[in-house]
Amino acid sequence: MNLIKGLIIVLMFSTNLLVSQNPWFDLATYNSLKETKEVDPLEVQKLILKGEKLTKFPEELRAFKNLKFLDLTKNKIDHIPSWINELNQLECLILNKNDIDSLPQEFYQLTSLKVLQLGSNQVSVITKDIVQLQNLEVLDLWNNDISHISDDIKKLEKLKRLDLRAILFNQEEQDRLRSLIPNVIIDFDPPCNCSY
Repeated sequence: MNLIKGLIIVLMFSTNLLVSQNPWFDLATYNSLKETKEVDPLEVQKLILKGEKLTKFPEELRAFKNLKFLDLTKNKIDHIPSWINELNQLECLILNKNDIDSLPQEFYQLTSLKVLQLGSNQVSVITKDIVQLQNLEVLDLWNNDISHISDDIKKLEKLKRLDLRAILFNQEEQDRLRSLIPNVIIDFDPPCNCSY
């Protein structure tokens, strides 16, 4: 019974981190670029383009200067454009299930970003530049090819949750990350018998 209570508490905590008290939860939602044609682009704050078979960031996104929430899950996007920094109001960026392998330098100018989901991509390294995202609370990197996370991740003082499931880390690497950010909930799969 205690195990079930513990799982319920963890589930509630996880959900609360991503949903409750987030200003974008109640924003008007647009589910395609076509839906935004009749609206002033500066009024669009939440855009969901899941499974649209996009191979790149749509150029039209540049007009949405007040966008706070962008979901591009389940597309075929292989890189993030350098103009991403023009979307500097973004607080939540969901890029799960794409083909992204790196983040451009301009990406780190998204200083309003609180939630970054890059799960199931091709990202291999999280560089020290990540510290520029000082408002980041949730960093989701599950199922990537990550071989290294910079020690500088400890400088993300607002980070609450780091998802590293489905990434091969040995016990030593998991312990290193836990000691770097002891107040962050880190999701790992069991450690591998591998070396770095």
